[in-house]
Formats: sequence, structure tokens, C-alpha cells
Amino acid sequence: HRARWEFEIQEQEGPLKKPADLLRRAASSEDFIDSALIGGVAVADILAGRIAEWQIPSNVVDAFHDQYPQHGASFVQAVNHLAGDPDRLMGLVNGVKGKLFELEYAHWLNDGHLPSGFTAELAHHANNPGWDIAIRNSHGHIDNLLQLKATENLDYVHRAIAAHPDIDVVVPHELYQKLADHHDALGHILDGHETLNHLNTHVADAVG
Repeated sequence: HRARWEFEIQEQEGPLKKPADLLRRAASSEDFIDSALIGGVAVADILAGRIAEWQIPSNVVDAFHDQYPQHGASFVQAVNHLAGDPDRLMGLVNGVKGKLFELEYAHWLNDGHLPSGFTAELAHHANNPGWDIAIRNSHGHIDNLLQLKATENLDYVHRAIAAHPDIDVVVPHELYQKLADHHDALGHILDGHETLNHLNTHVADAVG
């Protein structure tokens, strides 16, 4: 919000909002972009030309290309291309965060957390309807399907379960912990063994 206030000092004519006014209002997409981080790097620094592609963590770059395979540009170029459209830029940041969650959970499963001979693989399409990860048995047949939601919003998770009741939902660790006493819900929800806080050190959407 301080960065947003300083921006308004430079750009806006007439009475300025005080920082306290910014804290009381609903967060906008502009506020999101002011405070968003990509791999520990501020989006504002990318937009200002202070960050090169090689400075972005490789797993974030991989998540970007997996989520947006049609994008011929680099990740930094894609961010800069959306500089004038904070709503779409916010969507890109959230899309990369969601894909990073999928990649890291699939890696965790394949790192000794599945029965012998079983493997986890991501859906071939970034926006695959219904599921994000398929668990295959030793014969290559699908044994289970999972959908992942990198969110703190329980309503969003419930809607996903209602839409596909036969597919379990993997959520960040802190949301799973909040549901520890809701045994009816836990029948459809799995622990992603990853916190949003950790994801947000790579692709953050935390607004002050």
C-alpha cells in the first residue's frame, strides 16, 4: 500500500488518498500487482526492467510455460506485455502459482510417496477439465485422478467437489489443517504437503 500511495503521489492530480484509506478499501488488481512476488522477486521490479529471465527461479519459469504453452515469449516478456492490464496480469500470476502447486505435488508423489510401480503425471492440457494429476499403476492404467486447488477458499474447494464428486481435491497444507475436525469434508480432500506461504515465496498474491 505504501508503494501504491507513492505511485498516486507521482501520477494523480488533486487530493491524495492517505495510506489508511488504502488499507480500508477492498484490494484491487492494482494493489495485487504492487505487492505480488514471483520467485521472491517483486512484479514491480520486473515491470521496471530491473529483473532478467535468468533471475527468475527455474521452477517458476517451467510452471509458466506448462500453464501457458501458447506463449512464445519469455516469462518476463509476458509480465511486461500485461503491464497495462493488471486484471490479466493478476490472472497470469495466479495461473503460474496453481501450476507450480501441481508440479511440486506430482514431484512429491513420485519421490517415494506412491506404491511401488505407481507414477503421477500431470494432465497434458493446462486447463484439463475435472482433474490435474493422474496416478497410474504398474500396468500404466489410471488408478486415481486428482484435482489441485492452490487456495485458502473453502467454498472454492466445495464447488470443485460438487462438480466432480468422484475426484479428490488436493489443497495446501494449512487449509487441510483447518479441516482436521471436519471428517465429512476430509473424505474428499488430500493434504498437498505444501503451504501457500511457501508457494507465495515463488508466486505470491498476498496483499497487505
